[in-house]
Amino acid sequence: MVPVEMRVMIEDTFGEGRFYVRKDMINNAVGYREFSVQDLWTGETRLNETAQKAFVDTVTAVMGKNALRNLATAEKFWQAGVSVAKQTIVIRSVIVPVANLGSNFLQLMQIGVGPRAIAKGFTTKLVEIDQHLRNLSQSAR
Repeated sequence: MVPVEMRVMIEDTFGEGRFYVRKDMINNAVGYREFSVQDLWTGETRLNETAQKAFVDTVTAVMGKNALRNLATAEKFWQAGVSVAKQTIVIRSVIVPVANLGSNFLQLMQIGVGPRAIAKGFTTKLVEIDQHLRNLSQSAR
C-alpha cells in the first residue's frame, strides 16, 4: 500500500523496519483519496464503466449539460457544512465546558473562596452529577 518513494523516505527517517502504524490508522498515515462525484466523469473510480456511464447519462438527462458543475458545487457545499458541524460539535463539547469551568473558578476566587475549597467543591459536584446520571439511566430501564 505504501508507494516506493514514501518507503524510502520512511526508512531514511526512522531506519529500516522501524515505522509502525496501526492497521486502522494506515489511511490516515499514508493518505487516502476520498471519492468525489467528479470521479464518475473523469473515470478515476473503481466503479465499472457500465455503471459509470449509466450514472453520468441519467444525471445529465435530469440536470442538463451543467450536471457535473452543479453536482461538484453541491458536493463542496455539503463538505463545508459537515466541516462546520464538526467544528461546532468540538466547540460545544470541549471548549465551552472548559471556558465555563474557568469562569466559575474565577468568580469563586473573586468572592473569596480558596483554590483548595473550589477543587473540593468541584469534586463533590462531579460525584453528584455522576450519581444523578446513574439514577436517570436506572429509572429509564
